[in-house]
Amino acid sequence: IHGAATLLVNRILHDRIEQHLMDQVHLLYGQTIRYGKINTYPLAGTVTVTDLYFNNTSAELLMPDSVGFEIEVEKIRVSKVNVWEILFNKDIVIREITIASPSMRLNLDEEILKGEPTSITAGEEMLSFVARLNVDRVHIEDAAVSWRMLDSHLAFDVEDIDLTVDNLNFDFAAQTATYNDSTYAVSLSGINILTPDSLTYITVGSLETKNAGPIYIRDFKERNTVGYRELANRSHLPEVWTAIDVPLVETSPINIIAQILSQQVWIDTLRVRTKTLDVFEDLRYPNVDPYPMPQEVLMSVEVPLHVKYLRASVDTLRYTMASTDIHDGTLEMVHIKANVKDFGNRKRDQFSVKGSAEFVGGGKGDLQLTMKMNKACDWSIKLNAKGIQGSAFNGFLRPIFGLSADLTIDEVVADYKGNKDKAAGDFKMLYHDLQIHTYKGESAYDIINKNAKAIEDLG
Repeated sequence: IHGAATLLVNRILHDRIEQHLMDQVHLLYGQTIRYGKINTYPLAGTVTVTDLYFNNTSAELLMPDSVGFEIEVEKIRVSKVNVWEILFNKDIVIREITIASPSMRLNLDEEILKGEPTSITAGEEMLSFVARLNVDRVHIEDAAVSWRMLDSHLAFDVEDIDLTVDNLNFDFAAQTATYNDSTYAVSLSGINILTPDSLTYITVGSLETKNAGPIYIRDFKERNTVGYRELANRSHLPEVWTAIDVPLVETSPINIIAQILSQQVWIDTLRVRTKTLDVFEDLRYPNVDPYPMPQEVLMSVEVPLHVKYLRASVDTLRYTMASTDIHDGTLEMVHIKANVKDFGNRKRDQFSVKGSAEFVGGGKGDLQLTMKMNKACDWSIKLNAKGIQGSAFNGFLRPIFGLSADLTIDEVVADYKGNKDKAAGDFKMLYHDLQIHTYKGESAYDIINKNAKAIEDLG
């Protein structure tokens, strides 16, 4: 008798739970819903839904300025639900929710991002069934996300997401949510991003963080999707083409969830190790508008940003310039290191940089830079370099200007101050054994006069 009663109660509750789950999904989304099977063991507090699918992508349902989505979930398992709390107190108390292999595809209209943030609520119908939801642990495993922007080339894909959050509590009457912001785990891998203009492609091997600890970003790579000369050929403006390979970015311990909710970024220590950085500047076309100052770019970012200490290194930096349709000149530096203090983007912030680099072929330089976040974009720079061989510049000088130099630069000292409108300072260079070679029967003075515009653009 006891067994039959248990089966009967399970059957009744199973039917009610199944119907309610479908009603709530329709209530929230009102769209196409399919599922393979719902297994419920209410007295044991277990519900499992398999092969769940719902979307709102049909033409008659997807309205302008809305989000189109498709969601597929291999399995959702809810463990140790307190049925009596649901029946008598309208509280859902759950030990653990596991969502296995969910896949989400989003299509956004660009206009939706310009409006006010929206949220999905269940309204009074949800409150008629449950007042509060308490979950000890939510675990999402092997998730995938694909995001496309309508009328744009923007593409964002993440192949593998694992997320764990503890002590998640919703109060539907008060419309509040709380959680344990110091016990969580986030892991993303296989991240691929194509910018809206389709000209830049970014990949990230993995991003990991847990329990308000350090954030690790591995194998960050950025490159342009077209040839370095093609950018300027399209716009007929000076363009900068870049490619970067960053094996590791690491932060000091940071509570990423709290910072996302506070809409600001505050990091005590940030370490960035770059393997290669290639910069190609195309100066074949006249510059109509002046380049913005770095401070102007930083202050245009709406999210407040502050990094107390930034430690950066670059194994190899290659700067290449094109000033003709045929030749490119390249300058290469290695073992670059920079220490930045109080890096920020709010007005009245000021940060300082101390750095060093080595030239291929010999020689080393040290740099000190200060930048102020103000309207004038004030800055100051000090440079000291010693023991540089002239051959270090020939890969740049000969293709661009048709000359090469043999000399030893004993010391270079520079001390400048300025802002976005003007600059002034002192420059001193000590050298010996200078010999200049030309290759087209021209004198060095003729070459300098002929390339005065390129020299000005380079400066």
